[in-house]
Amino acid sequence: MVPVPTKEFIMKNHVPRAGASRLRSNILVPAAIGLLAGQALATPAFPNGGFEDGLTGWLVTGNAVIKQAAPYTAAEGSRLVALNSGNTAPNGVVSRSFATVPGNIYRLDFAAGVLAYQNTVQRIGVTVAGGSSLLSETVVLNGQAGGQSVWTDSVYYFTADASSANLTFRDLSPSTNGVDLLLDDVEVEHTTVKPLVNGGLENGAWGWAASGNVRAIPVPAYQPTQGTTAASFNTGDSAPNGVLSQTVTTVPGRTYLLSYDVGILSYARSWQKMEVRISGSQAGPWQFSEPGAGKGAVEWRKPYIIFTAHENLAKIEFRDTSDETRSVDLLLDNVRLVEVPPGFVLVTPGTFTMGSAEGAFAHGFGESQHTVSFRNFQFAKTTEVTWTEWQDTRVFAQSRGYNDIGLGRNGENGSPDGSHPVGEVSFWDAIKWCNLRSETEGLKPVYYTAPGFGAANVLRNGSPEVYPDWNADGYRLPTESEWEYLCRAETQTDFFNGDAVPLGNGADATLDISGWYGANSGNNTHSVATKIPNAWGLYDVHGNVWEWCWDRFDDADYPLAPSVDPHGPAVGVTPDRMIRGGSYQMLPYWNRSAQRGWHAPSSRWSYLGFRPVRTILR
Repeated sequence: MVPVPTKEFIMKNHVPRAGASRLRSNILVPAAIGLLAGQALATPAFPNGGFEDGLTGWLVTGNAVIKQAAPYTAAEGSRLVALNSGNTAPNGVVSRSFATVPGNIYRLDFAAGVLAYQNTVQRIGVTVAGGSSLLSETVVLNGQAGGQSVWTDSVYYFTADASSANLTFRDLSPSTNGVDLLLDDVEVEHTTVKPLVNGGLENGAWGWAASGNVRAIPVPAYQPTQGTTAASFNTGDSAPNGVLSQTVTTVPGRTYLLSYDVGILSYARSWQKMEVRISGSQAGPWQFSEPGAGKGAVEWRKPYIIFTAHENLAKIEFRDTSDETRSVDLLLDNVRLVEVPPGFVLVTPGTFTMGSAEGAFAHGFGESQHTVSFRNFQFAKTTEVTWTEWQDTRVFAQSRGYNDIGLGRNGENGSPDGSHPVGEVSFWDAIKWCNLRSETEGLKPVYYTAPGFGAANVLRNGSPEVYPDWNADGYRLPTESEWEYLCRAETQTDFFNGDAVPLGNGADATLDISGWYGANSGNNTHSVATKIPNAWGLYDVHGNVWEWCWDRFDDADYPLAPSVDPHGPAVGVTPDRMIRGGSYQMLPYWNRSAQRGWHAPSSRWSYLGFRPVRTILR
């Protein structure tokens, strides 16, 4: 557990806007509370990228024309470019020049589509040239019979090397019968963010610098952990000299999580070794070394690296350092890099003992000890949500279609600076606020009104049956077991800083140091992070305000069998939801790590707040 203190490509299905905002590729970029991740820093490099003014500003040769009537449906606006329409030859070229600043990073985003009456492959080449070739790639599209326009959103990054660059789209399709290649919604923006891309190697080695004996092609025998492609090193008993690397932007002082899957396909129990280097981190290198299982089996492992950036750029390098390559291949897949947002800590997967021992201070019903394990990473907020943070997100409620999120309250008698935890927050208010914040930051919301997890079913209003998408990367409430895991931070004592030391008159010497409770609060909330944090950097897990959890109340003890990623009972005996941590009003035992509480989900009291988390799949 760790506390906070060239040319690239990715593509994803494109959703026609029809008045809505463009669906951007889901890439992991630095993000801060209240700041939209990956936000562009300048206006588009040229106008008319959506072809609403026809071909003004563009140079066109060959078979490329503007279309705006049925059966064509634009990705943006009403007009698009159709290449090879009417079964004409695939020779259309659409290009234009634009100003750049040498050394600046640019993001190219465009929608490529197919209008098809049969299943036919279409290809569009995209190049960017400045003083040299900056980008050269081909996007392959599969037509779907039925006469509908199907769009794919493609995103590239390149670094300018001259004062201008030329962008060219070229029709490279092998056939044009019963199918048209489409282009729309072209944008070029200056950005300071260059994320890690193509971590699943689904686009071959694109986005990576590759040297030596390494390749990225679909091989079913490799059993990739993501998609159909993995990178393979030293295949065919070749020399172990393959290197894959990619340079990304980082923020000095910020913490990053690099996770990846390493596999071994072996017919003998030969050892394979991989070295990972990260320049600009002042740490590493890191070594992976394990034997293959033999008999043609594939075994995958999921290592991860946590590092702090010291420069604006970091070069991530995977290097084959194996001693033996006969009858064995080293594999790499599912590489991901994510920045720990400010105000959050990164919590690694682990196992802990939940509950309290019989005979422990104030041990109560429903606290039987049992083992719980977690498989994924989490971002956990270091403090309870403050009044200021509550308002900063809630201000977007009406414009985003959230009509019944409660007003909340500035603590019990909060300070003007808004640093007290927000109170008078119901369970429904908390999960809607989480969804709202996810949407404002471009993350996938967690809570839905139907199990399909579609955009139309995002929970925004009311109190319906809720369906959580546990794989979404948006904000959510912790489960009860997650909350206790976070609170304890590898301790088993009454409080994270030790066992209870009663002083009389409802006071406790241990709790005085770590939390605001009945004996020291003056019957008021206090600014967050004014007591000591636990070992993982979390403040106010004891006292200040109770914190909502996801779990339903079922009036029963924990299941005693070991569990993995438990989400609580599927059905509760009442509608109540669990709360944890105690509050500024409570006696010491109510603030223990193991203490359980519950409330009606509609309750709004000054002592009810919350602390959001986010899941980062391992």
